[in-house]
Amino acid sequence: MNTLYERFLEHKGDYLVVVGPTIDSGPVITSINSNGKEIVWINDMSRDAYSNGAIEVYKCEKLNKEEENARTVFSVSICEGYLEDDIKGYIAFPKK
Repeated sequence: MNTLYERFLEHKGDYLVVVGPTIDSGPVITSINSNGKEIVWINDMSRDAYSNGAIEVYKCEKLNKEEENARTVFSVSICEGYLEDDIKGYIAFPKK
């Protein structure tokens, strides 16, 4: 994810799929595709029996990275159909 973030800042394209395990159901799959100018972020919860089964698609201009104490959080903003300050597509990775 850090590589995708750095490449986006350099206006280079990249693609990443993150399969997030759940405790007792199917995975949540996050697909992130960038052409270096725009991010398409897809949260696919259709395999998780305990979610609403939604597939969320965000087309955005900004990829955000926020360092917290124990984790690094990535999200997108400036997305089509949403207010400029709305944060979408949240995903967190624990720090080593």
